[in-house]
Amino acid sequence: MTRRIRRLLGVLSVLAISTGALGTGTSGAGGEPPVGVTEDTINIAYVSGDTSALQEAGLVAFTGDGAEQFETFAEITNEAGGAAGRQLNITRHQYTVPSTATAERPVCVAATEDDQAFIVVFQGGQTEETLLCVADEHETLAIAIAATARASAYKTAQGRLFTNDMNADRLMKNWVKAAKKQGLLKGATIGIVRPDFALHEEVAQTLTKQLEKNGFEVADEVALPCEGTSCEQADVGAQRLQDGGIDTVFSLLPAIPYPSLVGAAGTIGYEPQWLSSDFEFQVYSTTLQFFQDVQDIYEGAIGVGTTVPVEEPDAPRLECNEQWMGAGGEAYDFADQYDAWSNVGTNCNLLRRIVTAIDAAEEAGGLTQKNFIKEFEKLPVVEGNRRGSFTKKKHDAYNTYQVFEFKTDCFCWDPIEDAVAVDKG
Repeated sequence: MTRRIRRLLGVLSVLAISTGALGTGTSGAGGEPPVGVTEDTINIAYVSGDTSALQEAGLVAFTGDGAEQFETFAEITNEAGGAAGRQLNITRHQYTVPSTATAERPVCVAATEDDQAFIVVFQGGQTEETLLCVADEHETLAIAIAATARASAYKTAQGRLFTNDMNADRLMKNWVKAAKKQGLLKGATIGIVRPDFALHEEVAQTLTKQLEKNGFEVADEVALPCEGTSCEQADVGAQRLQDGGIDTVFSLLPAIPYPSLVGAAGTIGYEPQWLSSDFEFQVYSTTLQFFQDVQDIYEGAIGVGTTVPVEEPDAPRLECNEQWMGAGGEAYDFADQYDAWSNVGTNCNLLRRIVTAIDAAEEAGGLTQKNFIKEFEKLPVVEGNRRGSFTKKKHDAYNTYQVFEFKTDCFCWDPIEDAVAVDKG
């Protein structure tokens, strides 16, 4: 069913239920109301990956229930009067992690066609295809907490896609810049390893261009045969890199199959400098758990990510956690349960920004996609030391990034001192 037909059906159903239900300020061009908005309510769908099984198995860090956190802050907002005089109606959808675009598609359809959401919020590293299923195919606003999409995806979405994380093109630029500044590329024989997917091939081309722009050549690019979230022939790939004299490897592999390549390299005594990034969520404490069995071989890997460590709780997220606990949520310790503590702040901060933009859009002439986008672009994204911003041409927020070294003594990404940088796109 096309978006236009669904909108028409939505209008007819509302008119059939109540006369005058679309008050002034909700209509778009030509008097058409935005999908998911009535006089009294605004529909927001929250889509997340279910990592509970991985958390119980100790394979990923505990982050708490993001959907519950977001819904709790929406309830707090509703009790205070809602957004633009309307109550927020939150629906929740999950898919099992690890996943693929095919596995994620049903939640896109449910959030847009079934829920008629005005906004779809994503948490959990959804694929680019899923983001565009919402923002392009279904012409719905998509806001992702953790997702890395190509710059072309934002253009395809025509302004309807926002992400906290850097887009893949900007990340590749800063990855090369950081590696160069750390002295890792001078005199190096560079290789790239990736899944044999079209999307990753395009990102590899972007990475290669950035390397060439900085005066470096790629000696070899190895594409492993992959299906879904698993890749094969890691041993063949490691042998090829070793035979080619590759001593510095940029990895574009997903965090789940990446350790298999590292392990295969260790088996044949191949010890290159591993370079990782936020692409495919490699430099996350949650995904680092997949490297438990190969940590000795991975020792000394250098990662570039937008996570900038904090030593003390920052006031905004501290306030959010206090609100969360006041509403009956579990208390998370800043030091021992940082990922869950931070996740509360992230969901709280996003909900507040959404409400601010909705209120401003209503005041600017009515709550439409166009007005919401214009107002949301004005709002900064601040998560502790992570700082970001949007513009009319830039819908990937984070501008700060940090260089890390993987160390086995703490089994962590240890921040390299004085290696925080800023790129405003």
